Amino acid sequence: MRKKDISCKLRSEFLNNLGRVKEYTQDIWQKDTIYHPEFTLHGTQHSKNVIANISKVIPVELLNVLSERDIYYLLCACYLHDIGMLFVLDKLLPLDTVGKFVVRKIHGTASRLMIHNIKEISSIFNKIDRSIIGKLCELHTGDISEMTESNLKHFPKHFPLLVSILRICDACDVTNKRSSKLFDLMKLEQEPESYLHWAPMQYINEVSLEEREIVVYAIVPAISEESLKFLLGHMTSSSQHT
Repeated sequence: MRKKDISCKLRSEFLNNLGRVKEYTQDIWQKDTIYHPEFTLHGTQHSKNVIANISKVIPVELLNVLSERDIYYLLCACYLHDIGMLFVLDKLLPLDTVGKFVVRKIHGTASRLMIHNIKEISSIFNKIDRSIIGKLCELHTGDISEMTESNLKHFPKHFPLLVSILRICDACDVTNKRSSKLFDLMKLEQEPESYLHWAPMQYINEVSLEEREIVVYAIVPAISEESLKFLLGHMTSSSQHT
């Protein structure tokens, strides 16, 4: 039987902290005043989708090896991994050197910096938990070559598994439920990089685990075989940056 709610057995301390994390992220996404519509949606609903994907696409035997604290770290990271997309970065990074597409590439690191430096969120965690959750958020995208045994010796045993789960569940939130009506309004004005992040989501209905394989169900309009290969290839490569 698959786990439907992996937070249900967390101790009250973890649940209280997780509640504070949820409240914080809901608040800052609502207050985001420099919203970038050309980016795919990274708000509270995306976080909930990522959490739902844990039960949908991760084999239950992998979830069963995680400790209560591991699950706590993972759920906190589900809510916090994308907060670096918000421009409260002016206190952390020089905005005049951060272009809008650079934000997409560095938002994992920006999320870690925010967890350490924004009082409203850093005060929720002790120093160790802050370090682990921040690093987990940073590694949800981009290069993971630094995730070596020597660099992780002070991290939990299952930290690499947590990183993998977060990356997979984040990448699997690519269905039309995450798409937006804004896409149709903007697609003629979008730069190619943004268009190719948005476009696949229009056609994907579901992502699920079937016999240990992640299966994508999509209805794609009639296009050439060459164009279809290009679209599928981009879906694979872009999942590292969504």
